[in-house]
Amino acid sequence: MHKENIVYFSPQGSVVTLIFKPFYATNGAYDIYITNGVQMQKIGKGSFSDGIEDVFILPIVPAQLGSWVVVIAGAFASAYGHTQILVHYTFYQNGVALSEQITIEHIGSTLATQNDVFFKKI
Repeated sequence: MHKENIVYFSPQGSVVTLIFKPFYATNGAYDIYITNGVQMQKIGKGSFSDGIEDVFILPIVPAQLGSWVVVIAGAFASAYGHTQILVHYTFYQNGVALSEQITIEHIGSTLATQNDVFFKKI
């Protein structure tokens, strides 16, 4: 599964953070990369085995963010007793959500996915 999303941000604002919240995906792991199409840098990895939301700060200043893409690649398994996978992630700037919660949603017990998040200036 591959999904593309667009997040609008202010180049004059503060850093951009990313928060992952697992719901029906208590098993699984993911890696987060940021790329400008030429170079790719791993900026973090996470696991849902602890049930705690994960928080990341993007390592690119907002004034330069417009040419970068965040890539989230992971493999997830549904929570015990469930046959669906549900994960929300949201980008924040200045304490305000930049987008609706972007959702990884799947009916089934396992899912491998890649989500590409494109940044555009407001």
